[in-house]
Amino acid sequence: MANSPEHDLNILIIDDDRDLLDTLSIVLSSMDYQVTCVDSAVQGVTLMSARRFDLALVDLRMRRMDGNQFLKTAKLINPDCRVVLMSAYATAEAMVTAIRENVYDYLLKPFKVAELEKIFQRAGGEIAREKKQE
Repeated sequence: MANSPEHDLNILIIDDDRDLLDTLSIVLSSMDYQVTCVDSAVQGVTLMSARRFDLALVDLRMRRMDGNQFLKTAKLINPDCRVVLMSAYATAEAMVTAIRENVYDYLLKPFKVAELEKIFQRAGGEIAREKKQE
């Protein structure tokens, strides 16, 4: 399965919960994903300015810059990056804002790795199709 399109994804994970970051990094790396983790959206923007990411998995509620602010900035830096917001505190207002900013998907915490896998598979398939069309 390591040669499937979703495993070619370069994934940025942003969350101020270090335990969650460590867990996601270990689990997803063991599944052969290319994963970079940071604990602030500001760091994420800096990384995104220097490197290309196919998908960003971003916590909605963080200090200094929240997930929706990151989404808006990420779309200016790399419009092709698929941003998935995750939150344990989802509100209708936050979801509407995310939809208006063209969020790729939205995960409610806690979530299962299988839910991430489905998102990665869909994104990987889309990216593979886009590359074929180029």
